[in-house]
Amino acid sequence: MKRNYTLPLANINGLYSVFFMPVFAYTTVYLLHLGLTNSKIGLLLALANLIAVIAQPLVASIADRRVHTHKTLILIHIFTICLHCLILLLFPLPVWLHAIAFGICIILLYTMQPLVNAMAVDIMSRGAYVNFGIARATSSLYYSIATLAFGSILVRFGMPTIPAAMLLFGMLFFLALFFFRPKLDPLQSSSDEKQGQSHFFHRYPIFIPVLIGIVAIYFNYGIFNNYAIHIVRNLGGNSSQLGTALAIAAVSEVPAMMAFSYLFRRYGATRLFQISAVFYGVKTFLILMSSSMPMLYLAQTTQALSFGLYSTSSVYFVEEMVHSYDRSKGQAFITSAATLGNVISALLGGVFLDHFGVRFMLKTAFIVSAMGAVLILAATKTKKKQIGL
Repeated sequence: MKRNYTLPLANINGLYSVFFMPVFAYTTVYLLHLGLTNSKIGLLLALANLIAVIAQPLVASIADRRVHTHKTLILIHIFTICLHCLILLLFPLPVWLHAIAFGICIILLYTMQPLVNAMAVDIMSRGAYVNFGIARATSSLYYSIATLAFGSILVRFGMPTIPAAMLLFGMLFFLALFFFRPKLDPLQSSSDEKQGQSHFFHRYPIFIPVLIGIVAIYFNYGIFNNYAIHIVRNLGGNSSQLGTALAIAAVSEVPAMMAFSYLFRRYGATRLFQISAVFYGVKTFLILMSSSMPMLYLAQTTQALSFGLYSTSSVYFVEEMVHSYDRSKGQAFITSAATLGNVISALLGGVFLDHFGVRFMLKTAFIVSAMGAVLILAATKTKKKQIGL
């Protein structure tokens, strides 16, 4: 009987999501408070994400098929982020140095993401059982509770709560991961593994258009996430209502993730991946049509069929498409493409806001997302595993 690690991995995924939450949801609010303009915020976010894009495949190459290496690298990332947060809390820094320290936290958080996903996949491949849908649903549930509470706390206590929350959640995440010690089957190596360390895109040509499509849909996704406070304020809302909107989106993801095992058996990872790509654009279109906060809240429920499906189906899509020795690299390339989309959205979103306004920014995001969805649909219309021989 396979050992079941669903609950500990669900907790680890949940703690990673709340550790990530203050940065993912409130970076723009925090940096505006420091006095940065939207264009400067965009430049900082773009540089941080661009460095993460480069770092993710490099870190994944070190970690491929080594669960304990995954764990060690994640622990190092957590410790470094917590140290930076402690410095931000205790020492009055010049604005530029404060922004750089916060940017380092962003880089490390994004670099960590493929390691968390790949660790779960590798555990499953070494004789253990993990219901990844439940693990991701727990992540969204933790995130929804944290962001709902955090919006009100931020309004009441001010911006220092952002690094303080990251420090607290980081310590909890560190402890949960440190004491997670799964008993796994021995690592199986193959004669093809050495060869498998190069020519990734030659072996898996489908990844090139898929990654370009992911860049496009995550440009759209990043536009909302990086500049959500401006969208909310444009509808008459504040930081507390932003927290509510983000919580609604996160709660909406939970049913799709909980049902993922059933959906996966019925439709397969590729079909679910395709549906999620389309719904990123649907969500932005509904946000564009919103004229009040209740309408924005309604639009946020479509997160179930965008990120709710994508976050799990993309992991299984990679597992279906690549050899075991390429899984961490595959996860890293998927994450790097999403991060690159975030880079472009950070750069252009600030410019769009400063010169053209919120609606122009959302219209551009929708058009780019639609193009990305079409590219993904065209590239994945056949489910055949594309492995170069």
